[in-house]
Amino acid sequence: MAVLCRDLTLVVCLLIVFSQIEVSRSKEWTDEELLKLEKQWAEQDGEEDEQTERMRELEAKRAKKPQLDLNKLKGMTPEDILAATKAGQPLMVFVQVDETVSAKDADKVSEIWHTGIQNGGILVQRYNVGGNRFIFMFDDGSEAFEAKKFLLDQPECFSVDIDNQKFPGRANPEFGNSDTKHTEL
Repeated sequence: MAVLCRDLTLVVCLLIVFSQIEVSRSKEWTDEELLKLEKQWAEQDGEEDEQTERMRELEAKRAKKPQLDLNKLKGMTPEDILAATKAGQPLMVFVQVDETVSAKDADKVSEIWHTGIQNGGILVQRYNVGGNRFIFMFDDGSEAFEAKKFLLDQPECFSVDIDNQKFPGRANPEFGNSDTKHTEL
């Protein structure tokens, strides 16, 4: 009997609570509001179309990975061969900013480098992995070698690591001791 009373009390309480909740009515839209909303949707669709198209291009580029022509390898430098093997594949590049630069300034400097690389027409993402070390992630690994040349010429760049190969930057005392020719993007 006590269980039945408790259940009945619970049902009555729920009915009282739900009867006091007002059901909101849907808003009635004017023609002007509907036109404005339609314009906003069309603008957003345009942005999504551009993003979707860019993503399709990237996927197509990845899908048709270029075949390495062994006949073209003759006369190529080891770096050019490595770039050719990384074409169409994502590649992570580790970049170290000079230790004399604070972590906050290093983040700003790497952001400027990131923008410079993107302005050169190369798709790249930047991640801070602690202090003065950053990962630059390239969708097309062959483009990383062009960006490497740009990065090494930056005065705050200490080193660039690609596939466990370390290249000294301008801030490194070993800069200039390698055969690497540096250029801008």
